[in-house]
Amino acid sequence: MNYWHQIPLFRLIIPFIIGIILAISFDSEIHIPLLLFIILSLFIAVFVFFSKKISNYKTRWLFGVIVYVLIFFLGFELTIIHTEKFHQSHFKNLYNKGNLIIATVSEPIEEKENSNKTIIRVQFVKTDSTWKRATGKVIVYFEKDSLSSHI
Repeated sequence: MNYWHQIPLFRLIIPFIIGIILAISFDSEIHIPLLLFIILSLFIAVFVFFSKKISNYKTRWLFGVIVYVLIFFLGFELTIIHTEKFHQSHFKNLYNKGNLIIATVSEPIEEKENSNKTIIRVQFVKTDSTWKRATGKVIVYFEKDSLSSHI
Protein backbone atom coordinates (compact mmCIF):
# COMPACT_ATOMS: atom_id res chain seq x y z
CA MET A 1 0.00 0.00 0.00
CA ASN A 2 1.27 3.49 -0.87
CA TYR A 3 1.45 5.56 2.33
CA TRP A 4 2.66 8.74 0.62
CA HIS A 5 -0.90 9.66 -0.38
CA GLN A 6 -1.86 9.83 3.29
CA ILE A 7 0.84 12.41 4.12
CA PRO A 8 0.95 14.98 1.27
CA LEU A 9 2.72 17.64 3.37
CA PHE A 10 5.64 15.27 3.98
CA ARG A 11 6.15 14.86 0.24
CA LEU A 12 6.26 18.64 -0.16
CA ILE A 13 8.65 19.20 2.74
CA ILE A 14 11.34 16.94 1.25
CA PRO A 15 12.36 19.33 -1.60
CA PHE A 16 12.10 22.27 0.83
CA ILE A 17 14.54 20.60 3.26
CA ILE A 18 16.88 19.64 0.42
CA GLY A 19 16.89 23.30 -0.69
CA ILE A 20 17.77 24.40 2.85
CA ILE A 21 20.58 21.86 3.15
CA LEU A 22 22.10 22.84 -0.20
CA ALA A 23 21.92 26.55 0.65
CA ILE A 24 23.71 25.93 3.93
CA SER A 25 26.39 23.81 2.25
CA PHE A 26 27.25 26.56 -0.25
CA ASP A 27 29.73 29.02 1.18
CA SER A 28 28.82 31.84 -1.19
CA GLU A 29 25.65 33.78 -1.76
CA ILE A 30 23.79 32.49 -4.82
CA HIS A 31 20.40 34.05 -5.45
CA ILE A 32 17.80 32.41 -7.62
CA PRO A 33 16.37 34.98 -10.03
CA LEU A 34 12.89 36.27 -9.33
CA LEU A 35 12.03 35.64 -12.99
CA LEU A 36 12.48 31.90 -12.44
CA PHE A 37 9.99 31.98 -9.54
CA ILE A 38 7.50 33.88 -11.70
CA ILE A 39 7.86 31.47 -14.63
CA LEU A 40 7.44 28.40 -12.43
CA SER A 41 4.42 29.99 -10.70
CA LEU A 42 2.87 30.75 -14.10
CA PHE A 43 3.36 27.13 -15.18
CA ILE A 44 1.58 25.99 -12.02
CA ALA A 45 -1.24 28.47 -12.63
CA VAL A 46 -1.63 27.24 -16.22
CA PHE A 47 -1.77 23.64 -15.03
CA VAL A 48 -4.36 24.47 -12.38
CA PHE A 49 -6.65 26.59 -14.58
CA PHE A 50 -6.38 24.50 -17.74
CA SER A 51 -5.93 21.09 -16.16
CA LYS A 52 -8.88 19.53 -17.99
CA LYS A 53 -7.65 20.62 -21.43
CA ILE A 54 -3.89 20.02 -21.23
CA SER A 55 -3.57 17.35 -18.59
CA ASN A 56 -3.50 13.81 -19.77
CA TYR A 57 -1.77 10.75 -18.44
CA LYS A 58 1.50 11.51 -20.26
CA THR A 59 1.94 15.05 -18.87
CA ARG A 60 0.48 14.53 -15.40
CA TRP A 61 3.93 14.16 -13.79
CA LEU A 62 5.05 17.58 -15.08
CA PHE A 63 2.89 19.46 -12.57
CA GLY A 64 4.49 17.60 -9.65
CA VAL A 65 8.01 18.23 -10.93
CA ILE A 66 7.34 21.96 -11.32
CA VAL A 67 5.88 22.17 -7.80
CA TYR A 68 8.86 20.27 -6.36
CA VAL A 69 11.36 22.52 -8.16
CA LEU A 70 9.51 25.65 -6.99
CA ILE A 71 9.47 24.44 -3.38
CA PHE A 72 13.17 23.48 -3.61
CA PHE A 73 14.06 26.97 -4.86
CA LEU A 74 11.87 28.53 -2.18
CA GLY A 75 13.72 26.67 0.59
CA PHE A 76 17.07 27.55 -0.97
CA GLU A 77 16.27 31.25 -1.35
CA LEU A 78 14.69 31.65 2.09
CA THR A 79 17.79 30.15 3.67
CA ILE A 80 20.10 32.49 1.76
CA ILE A 81 17.99 35.52 2.72
CA HIS A 82 17.76 34.63 6.41
CA THR A 83 21.35 33.43 6.97
CA GLU A 84 23.38 36.24 8.49
CA LYS A 85 26.73 35.21 6.99
CA PHE A 86 25.45 35.96 3.48
CA HIS A 87 24.59 39.60 4.27
CA GLN A 88 26.94 42.29 2.95
CA SER A 89 27.31 43.77 6.43
CA HIS A 90 28.46 40.50 8.01
CA PHE A 91 31.92 40.87 9.50
CA LYS A 92 33.16 37.86 7.52
CA ASN A 93 32.82 39.93 4.35
CA LEU A 94 34.66 42.94 5.83
CA TYR A 95 37.30 41.53 8.15
CA ASN A 96 40.87 40.87 7.07
CA LYS A 97 43.63 39.61 9.34
CA GLY A 98 44.88 42.48 11.46
CA ASN A 99 41.75 44.65 11.17
CA LEU A 100 40.34 46.07 14.37
CA ILE A 101 36.79 45.37 15.48
CA ILE A 102 34.41 46.93 17.98
CA ALA A 103 32.14 44.42 19.66
CA THR A 104 30.01 43.95 22.75
CA VAL A 105 29.94 40.93 25.01
CA SER A 106 26.53 39.32 24.48
CA GLU A 107 26.80 36.36 26.86
CA PRO A 108 28.37 35.98 30.29
CA ILE A 109 31.89 34.63 30.59
CA GLU A 110 32.02 30.86 30.91
CA GLU A 111 35.06 29.48 32.69
CA LYS A 112 36.77 26.51 31.07
CA GLU A 113 39.72 24.51 32.35
CA ASN A 114 42.45 26.61 30.68
CA SER A 115 40.52 29.55 29.29
CA ASN A 116 37.46 31.78 29.52
CA LYS A 117 34.84 31.65 26.77
CA THR A 118 32.25 34.21 25.73
CA ILE A 119 30.26 35.26 22.69
CA ILE A 120 30.64 38.76 21.32
CA ARG A 121 28.47 40.62 18.83
CA VAL A 122 30.51 42.52 16.24
CA GLN A 123 29.35 46.10 15.63
CA PHE A 124 32.11 47.75 13.59
CA VAL A 125 35.14 46.64 11.55
CA LYS A 126 37.97 49.03 10.67
CA THR A 127 38.83 48.69 6.99
CA ASP A 128 41.61 50.91 5.68
CA SER A 129 41.00 54.10 7.67
CA THR A 130 37.21 53.96 8.11
CA TRP A 131 34.95 52.12 10.51
CA LYS A 132 32.19 50.16 8.77
CA ARG A 133 29.09 48.89 10.54
CA ALA A 134 29.12 45.11 10.76
CA THR A 135 26.96 42.30 12.14
CA GLY A 136 27.61 38.80 13.40
CA LYS A 137 28.55 36.80 16.46
CA VAL A 138 31.97 35.39 17.37
CA ILE A 139 32.95 32.84 19.99
CA VAL A 140 36.00 34.22 21.78
CA TYR A 141 38.41 32.37 24.09
CA PHE A 142 40.64 34.31 26.47
CA GLU A 143 43.65 32.94 28.23
CA LYS A 144 42.83 32.50 31.89
CA ASP A 145 44.25 35.40 33.92
CA SER A 146 43.03 38.04 36.34
CA LEU A 147 41.83 40.40 33.59
CA SER A 148 39.87 37.98 31.41
CA SER A 149 37.53 36.94 34.20
CA HIS A 150 36.38 40.59 34.68
CA ILE A 151 35.24 41.30 31.13
